[in-house]
Amino acid sequence: MKKVTIYISLILVLLNALAFAPIAEAKAKPKGKVKKEKVVKVEEFGFNSVQQLTADIFDINSAENFLLIRQGKGANKKVLTSGAIIIKVTGSGPQAATLTDLIKGQTAHIWAKKKLGAKKEYQGLIITQFLGAKALASQPPVAQFAASSSQGLENAGPSLAVSLSKAFGSDVRISYTVSGTATGSSTDFTLTNGDLIIAAGQTTGIIPLTIANDSAQETDETVVVTLTAATNATLGAQKVHTYTIQDDDQSGVGFSTSASSGAENVTSVNIPVTLSTASTKEVRVDYTVSGTATGGGTDFTLANGTAVIAAGQTSTNITATVVDDSAIEAAETIVVTLSNPTNATLSSKTVHIYTITDNDQPTIGFGSASSAGAESTATVTIPVTLSAASVSAVSVNYVLTGTATGGGTDYTLANGTVTIPAGQTAANISLAVVNDTIDELDETVILTLSGPMDATLGATAVYTYTIQDNDNPTVQFPTASSSGPESVTPVSVGLTLSAAPAAEVQVAYTVSGTATGGGVDYTLANGTTTFAAGQTTANISLAIVDDAIADPNETVIITLSGPTNASLGSVTTHTYTINDND
Repeated sequence: MKKVTIYISLILVLLNALAFAPIAEAKAKPKGKVKKEKVVKVEEFGFNSVQQLTADIFDINSAENFLLIRQGKGANKKVLTSGAIIIKVTGSGPQAATLTDLIKGQTAHIWAKKKLGAKKEYQGLIITQFLGAKALASQPPVAQFAASSSQGLENAGPSLAVSLSKAFGSDVRISYTVSGTATGSSTDFTLTNGDLIIAAGQTTGIIPLTIANDSAQETDETVVVTLTAATNATLGAQKVHTYTIQDDDQSGVGFSTSASSGAENVTSVNIPVTLSTASTKEVRVDYTVSGTATGGGTDFTLANGTAVIAAGQTSTNITATVVDDSAIEAAETIVVTLSNPTNATLSSKTVHIYTITDNDQPTIGFGSASSAGAESTATVTIPVTLSAASVSAVSVNYVLTGTATGGGTDYTLANGTVTIPAGQTAANISLAVVNDTIDELDETVILTLSGPMDATLGATAVYTYTIQDNDNPTVQFPTASSSGPESVTPVSVGLTLSAAPAAEVQVAYTVSGTATGGGVDYTLANGTTTFAAGQTTANISLAIVDDAIADPNETVIITLSGPTNASLGSVTTHTYTINDND
């Protein structure tokens, strides 16, 4: 029989973490006869488990060579023949078989045969290196990530789990590399390329990824861990795990101010929405619109919507379009409320109130510019009017000046405010006049309007009321008659006032009688006599003509009328008799 030498290396993949020193090492070609069988005791982890046997075959000149395994002796002898338990070797190089039904506590006998069923067993079985084990051999587990991806906030502690398809009797070492958009070295995370050890008997290991909880505004970033190699295991399909770091350093979004206002004719109103700091992401925030003003184009146009602040920017505007109508109305509000931010948190100012100030105000002023009344008119009503009724109360201030003295001397009325109620068009200022006994000039009370609320000043903003004095002195002749010879000329006919006047007094007179004027008997035409202010007497000068004609006595009659700043007394006619001297 031709001698054939077979070199078999039995590599046992361990199912626990214990390591054993090499037991035996054979030379390339043994001398003499060697033992036909190699015996290995199947211990704890070999029972009912899937095992793997690898053989390296050399110098084979037969197309069919087999390795067999059996356990037990005599009647209990069991040759494992199911499936691929019997290894058919058809060429040199590694050959593998899956072994089942190994009996715990029994030895396994391994030998070589040239043909299955024939009694042509090889003379010996050489194991070049036996590493020892608690099992005959073992199919290595499959190592892979439990999930292909996960995510968490910056302040979270991620767990990157690598799982084994089954527990193994030896430590499993898995190498990995780290990449992604995030920056390592404690900037965004801490994890370097390395190895994960899953202890013998365990099925899960954790790659220790630590996330840096910084305060930077940034986009979500990734840490990509890739399994590259495994010892005592094979890598499964799920070799890559992507962990997304979700940035939790969001800016505060809100209004820059809580309130603002503008006239109705400011038709485009920008309401700023701001971020506390610029974000690397687009920030969106919803808003709703309410208030006393009516939308939909009646008072303004602005619907509920979403404000968008572009990445890197810190503000945007919500724009309301105000309708400049002609209606007289109260101030109205547009209330904008923020909610539901994306990539930001709400700041303290989430509500902005914009007040539309109506510019269609009525005008306010006096009904007339002036009036007058006697001092005896104790109460004077001075109307203040609106050009149109207002939906709100209208008020206006007034101050008093003039020649009259207030505080109860000539009148009583202090500076103040007059209010016209909503829906009304007029209100009155009441002036109380003092009816004294002093002869004085007519005096004025001047009212000037200012500072209207919900109205504008009209053209008639100043009103003058004249108090007409009713305490005039009387003017009259001191006597009803007098006489004198024709030769006495001129003749002064006196007039008197009952009291010194505050103003110049004038009184008209007419001339009549039996004497002939115009230079015949006398010279005096109809005229006016004037009393200066403060004076109580005045004279009318009558020029007598001393002719040579023998005439009877003749009269010149002077009659008073139409006094100014005075009234007529009881003696309004004076008769002067010219006594003829011829």
